[in-house]
Amino acid sequence: MPGPGKVGLDGLRRLADALSDGMAVCKGDRIVWTNRPLADFVGRAPETLLGEAPSGLLAPGAPPLADGIETRLVRASGQAMTVRVRHVENDDGSTTWLFHDRARASELEAEVLALSRALRETNLALASLREREKRQRADLDEVLTVVSHELRTPVTVVSGYARLLLSEQVGALNDEQRGFLEESLKSCRRLNSFIANLLVNSRDAGSDAPLQVRDASLDTTLESALQSVKPLLDEQGIVPRVICEPGTPAARHDPVRIEQVLTNLLENALKYAHPGGALEIRCRRLRSEEGDFVEVSVCDDGPGVPVRDRQR
Repeated sequence: MPGPGKVGLDGLRRLADALSDGMAVCKGDRIVWTNRPLADFVGRAPETLLGEAPSGLLAPGAPPLADGIETRLVRASGQAMTVRVRHVENDDGSTTWLFHDRARASELEAEVLALSRALRETNLALASLREREKRQRADLDEVLTVVSHELRTPVTVVSGYARLLLSEQVGALNDEQRGFLEESLKSCRRLNSFIANLLVNSRDAGSDAPLQVRDASLDTTLESALQSVKPLLDEQGIVPRVICEPGTPAARHDPVRIEQVLTNLLENALKYAHPGGALEIRCRRLRSEEGDFVEVSVCDDGPGVPVRDRQR
């Protein structure tokens, strides 16, 4: 069996054969070993190069071998190929010449440039797709928001009047009429649950969609929110008070989203308010280093959040 030194040398030679550069090891002025790529460069078998002077591989009139220069090798067919030469002095006194194929290097550079251009075009296409997807999500969010709002208002009205009729404040009911109204109210509750889920899906689908912020009157937004809960107000006999401090400016906001928030706050307040109780909507200007803001609050006379739960 070969010793460790022989195995190591064979491994190095196999590695050299796997390189794309040609390699020749010389002692004195003669080649004692060459790798497969150099033999392929000149179109000859590796063993035919042994004992030959490395300068004999050059094309007629080519620059002589020297470290760092470009020269031309001659092929068996008589054609020449341009190579860049590197020169290394080994510890055992031998010399290693490396021949780098310039044409192959140019091909690789062209391939890298082509891949770079393709990658850039792909990134631009992906960015365009992301932008289109973002716009589509924003459009979907707007559609879901509008549809949910348009559904919620009539459902609130129907359920409010159904509860009003069931309270018999406007007249007595027979059993059949009461049954019809109770079924109607159950259907309204199911539809309200569906609308709530639709709104959640709307927020999830367009969570990164931009708000439709613009200069708009808060009075109009408040009026729309109060109109959507009017049946609940009538049912409980509550007349809301809207108190806006003098000088409260129009605010930049998304009217649809803020109306949703106010409607939710009003419905929650009415859920716990006492019949005939107080309900106030207050608006006031807040000044800070970041600019002026408008604070809108909803206050009711319900029991409020228990002390033990307020930290939650």
